[in-house]
Amino acid sequence: MLPILFLLAAASGAQPEGEADLLIVNARIHVSARAKPVAALAVKNGRVLAAGDEALRRAGPSTRRLDLGGAAVFPSFIDSHAHMRGLGALLESRDLRHAASIAEIAAYVRERASAVPKGEWIVARNWDQTNWGGAFPSARDLDAAAPDHPVFLSRVDGHAAWVNSRALAVAGVTKDTPDPPGGKIVRDAEGNPAGVLIDRAMNLVRSRIPPPSFEQIKRQLALAAAECARLGLAGVHDAGVAAEDLRAYRELQAEGRLPVRIYAMIGGDGPLWRQYLERGPETGPWLTVRAIKLYADGALGSRGAAMWQPYSDDKGNTGLLITPREEIERIARQAVARGFQVCTHAIGDRANRVVLDAYAAVLGGPNDKRFRIEHAQVVSLPDFRLFKEFGVIPAIQATHATSDMRWA
Repeated sequence: MLPILFLLAAASGAQPEGEADLLIVNARIHVSARAKPVAALAVKNGRVLAAGDEALRRAGPSTRRLDLGGAAVFPSFIDSHAHMRGLGALLESRDLRHAASIAEIAAYVRERASAVPKGEWIVARNWDQTNWGGAFPSARDLDAAAPDHPVFLSRVDGHAAWVNSRALAVAGVTKDTPDPPGGKIVRDAEGNPAGVLIDRAMNLVRSRIPPPSFEQIKRQLALAAAECARLGLAGVHDAGVAAEDLRAYRELQAEGRLPVRIYAMIGGDGPLWRQYLERGPETGPWLTVRAIKLYADGALGSRGAAMWQPYSDDKGNTGLLITPREEIERIARQAVARGFQVCTHAIGDRANRVVLDAYAAVLGGPNDKRFRIEHAQVVSLPDFRLFKEFGVIPAIQATHATSDMRWA
């Protein structure tokens, strides 16, 4: 039998007393990570009233009993690293994650081009070149499919984009365009842009895509929140939000359409971060803003994760450092002074060390600030001790052990 998740109302105010309106019995109920499972759970008004033997004592004549036949029951989960607007956009568009060939993606682009006016952007997500042998695609692969539409397709890790020649032309990206700091334009043998942009080079084209309307942002966040709740999530850490996202979350909450709690990380240094430095953290039963998200490097699959040694299949390339150590340290000092958590994306071993050194300069030793390194995928063995020494949380995603093993 499949395990069951219990998702109950926000625990605010005093615990309910008296007789339960629901008694779950004959189950293996995991009330915490450390405690042994119990067999019964009492619920009243959508809140846990008692567990184990005490739950049985809360049953009365009007209590409804639910016998689960020995099934496992878990508290609903919190996803500690998600991109909610990206999930919502994915639910509205085509997921290219399992496309097995360049031709399959080109066929989808051709289909979209025939359905939208000339000049309108075609945007989709999650292509993965390892599905067809590992070679990066090119602009030419999309040109015949959409000669009159600029195309921007995000890679599965979000750290590279595949674009066509029309998109490069709209953005003015040519042979003479230099790589931006923290980014790379993949080029052909003649030095021309080949159609793949890595990390901050993505912004050369992405900045030309018309921004989504507030209504679209709100719709996508509502779709994402509903999907998370459907899968048994009670809360989500949204790793990098803008002011429009926070406004949309507040409106959804007011309308009763926010079924999961949101722990929002401000998306980097900028006006929104400066506003929150002035006002301090925001906490609430459904929306909390108490962290900032930074990027130290890119990702493995796009060869942008910052490594100490070159990539075995890309000699001379050791990845990209997106944010310098000095910048991470400066923002970390601001965060400590105002009670914010810092969450920095670092995948490569060089990037992890850069972040650990920046954090160490601010934290000084053991502490309760709960600074995080998001992903912490590749860490040099001598650096493991630094996480403990400076109280840094390695906020890993276990799925990367399988999703990234082909690239590794």
